[in-house]
Amino acid sequence: NLNIGGRRFTTTSGTLLARGANYFSGLLSGNYMASVDETGAFFLDRNGDYFVPILDFLRTGKLRCPTDLSIDA
Repeated sequence: NLNIGGRRFTTTSGTLLARGANYFSGLLSGNYMASVDETGAFFLDRNGDYFVPILDFLRTGKLRCPTDLSIDA
């Protein structure tokens, strides 16, 4: 369970690690200090809207940025 800037996401560790080593590799292995919210979900102080295309990429291998979001951000 993830809390990204107040938005809740539920996924599997397999999905988070599906595209090779990344931030979540360290987070799930305990190598990074992780903040957790009151429910025990990992908390990342980032914009949850921008996590949606990242999670979709991890699931599908294709990056699709919604037109209302900036690819640069």
